[in-house]
Amino acid sequence: MHHLALIADNRDAELNTSVNTRSYHVSHLCHNSRCFNPGHLVVESAHHNHRRKTCTGHKVILYGDFEYHPCEHGEVEKMRRCILPVLRLGPGRHVNGSEVIYLMDAFGWRW
Repeated sequence: MHHLALIADNRDAELNTSVNTRSYHVSHLCHNSRCFNPGHLVVESAHHNHRRKTCTGHKVILYGDFEYHPCEHGEVEKMRRCILPVLRLGPGRHVNGSEVIYLMDAFGWRW
């Protein structure tokens, strides 16, 4: 079905790579296997598709002008970044316990 989303988006040539070479997959940048938005789909090697699992469960953190995006894809490698949910923090914004633990892990802070 995801192949049809790419065809509808006129990305047939990109899709042919995945059909002709079994080592290529259609990856979900948003980590939602039910998503058919062609902007969230990319054809890439099976290795890179598997590596995207490291971003599952992470969030982009916004605090004022500061942005922390935990996805290394697109910065370290020549890939598109994962699409992740956003956690906005600001004055008066309280975080719950799991968010505090997430922030500490994201910034490498220790107890």
